[in-house]
Amino acid sequence: RGLPHRLGMRRAAAAAAVLLLTAAVLLAVGPGRPGVLAVLAVLVAVVVVAVGLVRSRQPGSRAAFRAALVVAGLCVALLLARGAVLVPA
Repeated sequence: RGLPHRLGMRRAAAAAAVLLLTAAVLLAVGPGRPGVLAVLAVLVAVVVVAVGLVRSRQPGSRAAFRAALVVAGLCVALLLARGAVLVPA
């Protein structure tokens, strides 16, 4: 049994949400000025995670997993969009 099993479903989902949102915020407000799209991506990530956590309370729901996939995709998009600023050449 791993850490998610020991934490339980709700606490593991909440921990994953916090980690994903932290990644999105760090990518958005890293070095340089965050653009409007970066801030918008973080706001979308917050909404998606909140909706995913609320909908995951229903038995058998995979909403938290789907929300995690969407936020991970937003993080990849942020990394691609701000990669030149984050990694100096």
